[in-house]
Amino acid sequence: MSSLKQTKINISVDLAAFSSAINIGEITPPQQMGEYQHNRNYLLEELNKKKKNQNTYKPCHYFKMIAEYFHSKTGNRATICYKRKNFKEKDLIPSFKVTFESSYTNPLDYTDVEKAVKDLKCLGADLRVSVIHLAIDFVNQQPIKLHEKICRRIKPGKKSTFKEFDTTHYYGYPSSACTLAVYRKTKQLHEKKKIIIPEDICRVEIRMRIPRLKNFVSSLEDVGRFNWLWFYNRHFSFHYPNHKTLGRIGKKQATKKTIWELRDFMVKKIGITPSNFYRDYLRDHSVLATLTIKALDKFRWHSK
Repeated sequence: MSSLKQTKINISVDLAAFSSAINIGEITPPQQMGEYQHNRNYLLEELNKKKKNQNTYKPCHYFKMIAEYFHSKTGNRATICYKRKNFKEKDLIPSFKVTFESSYTNPLDYTDVEKAVKDLKCLGADLRVSVIHLAIDFVNQQPIKLHEKICRRIKPGKKSTFKEFDTTHYYGYPSSACTLAVYRKTKQLHEKKKIIIPEDICRVEIRMRIPRLKNFVSSLEDVGRFNWLWFYNRHFSFHYPNHKTLGRIGKKQATKKTIWELRDFMVKKIGITPSNFYRDYLRDHSVLATLTIKALDKFRWHSK
């Protein structure tokens, strides 16, 4: 665990999406919004074909068209989805949806998004937050198999499903209010962006559908000043087998399994009650839990 103690955490907002709060009819995307310059318009079907086999965020399928923008300084991408499909006046479909993306070298800046959102008010509608992706990057200077260590020690929220796609672990239903994606950021940057990073980086990404998180946040200002520690324990946490577990099945058997594999093993082999496992047989991880709690409590997207 000594090598793990050298790990640091960087937190950023990886993606933010907003939708018009009221129906204002069909819109014409502006040529500029804040520092974002218009690039082109294209059919949503073009993007869906490209991302058909990718488990990534996709704009709302209720729309026909996408207006694409790029930030004049960072090159970060933004899109506006517009022209609703088969729309009827009684349908509760927003007039448009705007999404701001980031890159590893240029995290999404609150001020840039704020300026763009203000400019979009010229279209006649306030925007409400619909999706936020919070990126928690665990960074170590040495190749210590950080992804493997984190995947073994992470405990997702209750009633979560687990899927593995390539080297990415997904926790939660796709339609859930909050899902987790855990993946090797170093590998992803190399394979998809041709960027070589010397550090060992594992990303834990919290993907939130804001309207489904009741009494959470509704405006950009709320997101900017929110204390993200709220998510820890509610939607994920880091644990290690406690002395009772180590005493019953041994350290080697206990530590090589993921949390849910350990639970299933102890239910089957030892006969423990599943509902008591998390309470009686785990403790907080002395490194990962401490690092994450401190980082989440400190981070504010809008620091002013």
